[in-house]
Amino acid sequence: MSEKQFLEQSLWHNSLVRIENSPIFYQEWFDRGIMKVKHLKNASNSYLSLAEMQRKYSLNFCPLKYFGLISALKSLWNKCKDDCINNCNYENFVEKLTKCQSANKLVYVKLVSTKCTPAIHTQQKWLKDCHLNDVDSINWRDAYQLASKYTKSTRILELQYKFLHRRIATNDFLTKIGIRDNPNCSFCNEEQEKLLHLFWSCPKVVTFWHEIIVRLTLLNITSEHYKIEPLVALGLKPDLSKNYQQINFSFLT
Repeated sequence: MSEKQFLEQSLWHNSLVRIENSPIFYQEWFDRGIMKVKHLKNASNSYLSLAEMQRKYSLNFCPLKYFGLISALKSLWNKCKDDCINNCNYENFVEKLTKCQSANKLVYVKLVSTKCTPAIHTQQKWLKDCHLNDVDSINWRDAYQLASKYTKSTRILELQYKFLHRRIATNDFLTKIGIRDNPNCSFCNEEQEKLLHLFWSCPKVVTFWHEIIVRLTLLNITSEHYKIEPLVALGLKPDLSKNYQQINFSFLT
């Protein structure tokens, strides 16, 4: 933030201004009109001395309270000035919020950005299972948004979310944690029931996918020579053929 924006920062209930790792609020100071950083500065842009502060606002308070706040403000300024000082293009969240026509979306994006981290470990497992060496083989942003583009069903959205984040308990996993004795597939009982086997390579599931393609071909949605790709069928990659909307919807549902 620029120096001007720093001076306009609120002192109270501000997550950036912390003492003992908590935002602060001094009611008596607030009642005297002390609300922003600039209210603690003099004409030469220096912080008021303890005597100046007490005299200007007719306050009597513990010196540690004042110096603790000044220390917090100095620490905040030192953190941001090297990268952002005099950056006129910077616009803080409150300024964006007052100008935004869709405040709910802005707040949602802000909250998600602080909590959301890429599921790198899960993505690497998918790349390994699908024998993909290039980390860019799957556009994860598209994969995570794919289901919401073609259905509003919360049941399907939840299932796809769990699938992409590998939160579906297979027999292989349940055996590892001691809940099941047999790690083999519940349908074919021939191989270990892992995600890729359960949803793609199991003989029973292969028949299911074949029937899906036959039905789509009869409806003239796919051509006779259409070859289903595992990444498309599993929702890791969107179909881009002529009737991609019907195909993506069919595979997801």
